[in-house]
Amino acid sequence: MNGIYTDKENLKVVFSYLIFNVASINKKYGSLSKFINDFELRGETNGKLYILAEMVEPHHHLHDLIYENLKWIGFKEKEDFVFGFEHLTKGVNGHSPENINREIPELKNINWLGSYITHNGNYVWYVDDIKKTLF
Repeated sequence: MNGIYTDKENLKVVFSYLIFNVASINKKYGSLSKFINDFELRGETNGKLYILAEMVEPHHHLHDLIYENLKWIGFKEKEDFVFGFEHLTKGVNGHSPENINREIPELKNINWLGSYITHNGNYVWYVDDIKKTLF
């Protein structure tokens, strides 16, 4: 498997990223390891989420992966995967950005995903019920 596995519940997201719900991969494609190997992906997983990132905005490669290479699988945005981008955690001249200690805006209405922005970075975790717990 060409991915990094971590036992952490909270995963840090950086740059432009694509987050898959691993349960969706298992249901619509097969095992996560087969998915990663078949499409030669390099990302991070905790067994519940699988995250790919690239250091560009907008995320053309990640978009093409979904809408060109994987469209036949039938993944649905916000149900099986979601795109996002890292929000700044350091302000200008020592000021904190307004988004510190808040959910990541583009992930607010994703019922299987919790998120939070701290001074140390942007974090996500899998939520297996409607109630989202804070970081």
